[in-house]
Amino acid sequence: CFSDMYFFPDETAEVVDHAHLRAVLGMILIDFPSAWAGDPDDYLHKGLALHDHLKDHALLSTAFAPHAPYSVSDDSFSRMAVYAAELDLPVHMHVHETRDEVNQGVAEHGKRPLARLDELGLLNPNLIAVHMTQLEDEEIAAVAEAGASVVHCPRSNMKLASGTCPVQRLLDAGVNVALGTDGAASNNTLDMLAEMRAAALLGKLVADDAAAVTAEQALAMATLNGARALGLAEETGSLAVGKWADMQAIDFDRPETQPVYHPISQLVYAADRAQISDVWVAGRHVLKERMLTILDESGIRDRARQWHAKLAKHNQN
Repeated sequence: CFSDMYFFPDETAEVVDHAHLRAVLGMILIDFPSAWAGDPDDYLHKGLALHDHLKDHALLSTAFAPHAPYSVSDDSFSRMAVYAAELDLPVHMHVHETRDEVNQGVAEHGKRPLARLDELGLLNPNLIAVHMTQLEDEEIAAVAEAGASVVHCPRSNMKLASGTCPVQRLLDAGVNVALGTDGAASNNTLDMLAEMRAAALLGKLVADDAAAVTAEQALAMATLNGARALGLAEETGSLAVGKWADMQAIDFDRPETQPVYHPISQLVYAADRAQISDVWVAGRHVLKERMLTILDESGIRDRARQWHAKLAKHNQN
């Protein structure tokens, strides 16, 4: 399962549905026009139409996805907040990603972005605050009291030198911390196993404590905590009676993961995604013995090469 935030979520929905994956698709909201929508009204109208279209889908659901505090006005936030409350939907947003963003918020609004969101009624259990690298103690306490979730994107934050999320302090405060990848432009592989390892290692460095962000905590961030943030904890995120059979099998019978003394530690610190042998989504076998059962891998590679050639030609002109 993944959560997506970008333009053309309707197209994403078609592709994800074909691939038989589980996803929460972001109803993007931003104050400037794009190829997807012309203004905030248009973004909200198209997003709500997508929500209605997917409301009975077994694998696909929606969340409001205002891009960030610096790219969405108070008026747009307020209108979206009404819909989010009425529909009880998550609100997926980049928050406190960089120091510059926070400073810009203070300069334009006289307050830090998280305080502004709180005043707008958006700091609540439905908020999924992505990045959160710039946090003061009072803000951590406010997030914990509100029951909001934080999504840590360690490799994106490192690649862009955005800052570091204080993961252990958030966990100690009782905040639900999940794990994300951001996007391919700032995180080339979108590899959740690598993200777990980065989160566990960086978390120790940030906390100056080798016992911080344990392997068990990193695994929870990548699984059940993510499901909680998306409002799907009763459906997926762990193997339990009554939940969907969303599972991966990881082959430890490789030199780099032998011998195995502590499976969770081995998964977080030693395994890589090439060892994922099988994947099931809602009980359907979508990867079997490292072979895709629905998607045409050869065709995907061919289309990637075609786009590479097209973009390379465009850049030369």
